[in-house]
Amino acid sequence: MPKDAVEIPQDIRNYLESVIAEANVPVFDDKSKEDLVQYLFEKLDRFLATKIVEHMKPEDVGQFIEMNKDKKSKEEIDKYLEEHMENPEEVFTRAFIDFRDVYLSGQYTPSPSTSN
Repeated sequence: MPKDAVEIPQDIRNYLESVIAEANVPVFDDKSKEDLVQYLFEKLDRFLATKIVEHMKPEDVGQFIEMNKDKKSKEEIDKYLEEHMENPEEVFTRAFIDFRDVYLSGQYTPSPSTSN
C-alpha cells in the first residue's frame, strides 16, 4: 500500500470494489485499482459526512466535527451517532445506495432539503 494511502476497512473495500466492477471500469493493474479505490473511499467519506450532518440536530454537529478532528475511535464516533442521529442504520444504508447510484450514473440530484 502506498505511504499516503488510507487504511480502508475490508467491508468498505469490498463495497467499493463491487461498485467499480458494476460500473465496468477497466482496471489494468493493482496500482490503478488501488488508486481508484482510495479515490472512491475519499469521495464516500465526504458523502457520508454530508449525510450525517443532514440527519443531525445543528447543536450536535459541532461536537461531531470536533470528535473527527480529535481522531476519536470508531467506537466513540459510532456511539455518538447512535445517540445523536435518528435511525443511523437507515441513513447509512440509504447513503451507500445513493453513493453507488451517483457513481454508476455520474450524477447526483440532492433532495430539496439539501440544496442551497
